[in-house]
Amino acid sequence: MSAGRLAQQLGYSPSFLNQLRALVLQNKRMLPGPGAGRRRSPRAGSSVELMDYRNYVPGDDLRRLDWNVLARLDSLFVRVFRAEENLLVRVYVDVSRSMAFGEPSKFALARSLAGAVAYMGLIGYDRVETAALGGPSLQIVPTASGEPGTARVWSFLANLTPDGRGDLLRHTVEAATRLKEPGLTIIITDGLVEGGLTPTLRALLAMRHEVAVVQILDREELAPSFEGDWRLTDAENTARHVEITLTPVTAGDYRQRIAAYTQELRDFCRKQGAGYFQIAAHTPLPDAVFGMLRGTLAR
Repeated sequence: MSAGRLAQQLGYSPSFLNQLRALVLQNKRMLPGPGAGRRRSPRAGSSVELMDYRNYVPGDDLRRLDWNVLARLDSLFVRVFRAEENLLVRVYVDVSRSMAFGEPSKFALARSLAGAVAYMGLIGYDRVETAALGGPSLQIVPTASGEPGTARVWSFLANLTPDGRGDLLRHTVEAATRLKEPGLTIIITDGLVEGGLTPTLRALLAMRHEVAVVQILDREELAPSFEGDWRLTDAENTARHVEITLTPVTAGDYRQRIAAYTQELRDFCRKQGAGYFQIAAHTPLPDAVFGMLRGTLAR
């Protein structure tokens, strides 16, 4: 399928894509990248940004001698410039069954967000790796760079379905260790996993990844509107059921619990220097994307 048809399937208009082209994914820390690019690096290189001076040693490029320093101090110093590299951007999408909840589903927004973020990285000549976590097995698109990689990434996302019951933590660690260098890792999920999301984030942070969490929740998950007697089934373990009577009191208790869980996740991210964004599943795609990017993910 052509990139144009895939863009239409994922909900991208030409004007929306043009807006994305004007943005660059923003990471907080300077991370050593895997190749030449447009980002500032902690390493020395050949950009136009002066980083430092050092004493001249035989064999240095004479074009980097600072003649003004020589005239003032009668000493040979070489200018050291900041390297410019690209960034390794990992975009991880949760495809567990709970992501299918809602109308429109949480997953519909999640994969469109993933495709938009990946597109920004690709056109910025960053290396972009895209993966689906929480399915029967890890699904992954190897790294791509440049606009020609767009169709491959979008095709992968367009063909995903949220029907998995896999291990999100195991898949995340497996995906993150395929390539050793740290980078910007963006996880798009509802965060409704056994044991919470923080073990997964701790594993990424231990590998020196810069992490951003995009938590997508349906409005009924945030504030249920239904009442009465219900038999609820775990989307990812259909043998698990719970029978409840939802009254204004129990609904209020639930809202407090979900608010406490999301606040705990937000506080963890803040303390660890990770990004956190909560987005309602019914949010229009442009509002969701640009609202998120106005945080810390774009400049």
